[in-house]
Amino acid sequence: MTAKIMLPVAGMLTAIFVGWVINRKIVHDEVTNYGTLRAPYYSLFFFVLRYVAPVGIAIIFVNELGLLKYVEKLLLLYTYRTARYPDTCRFVYTGIHWRMVDTRQREYRHERY
Repeated sequence: MTAKIMLPVAGMLTAIFVGWVINRKIVHDEVTNYGTLRAPYYSLFFFVLRYVAPVGIAIIFVNELGLLKYVEKLLLLYTYRTARYPDTCRFVYTGIHWRMVDTRQREYRHERY
C-alpha cells in the first residue's frame, strides 16, 4: 500500500506545494544554497516542478491502481465506434491488454504479446 498509493500521493502533494504554494524566492534560495551555488537551469527546473511532475506522477498513480487498462479499453471502444465495419469487431483481453479483433476472418487466434 505504501509504494502503490502513499508514495505517489506524497510526491504529487510535494510537487504541488513547492511549485505553487511556496514563494519562488524561497525555493530559489534553497536550490542555490542561499546564493553560494549557481542554478543556470532554475527556470526549467521550476517549470518541470509545476507542470510536468504532477502529470507524470498522476500517470504513475493511475497505472499503479490498475486503471490504465480501462483507459485502454475506452480508447479501443472509441476506435470501435469509429471503425468502418463496427459489426465485425469484438474485444479480446489477452491477459496483458485489450485487442480489437476483426471477426470477418474465418478463424482468428487468441494471441499473447
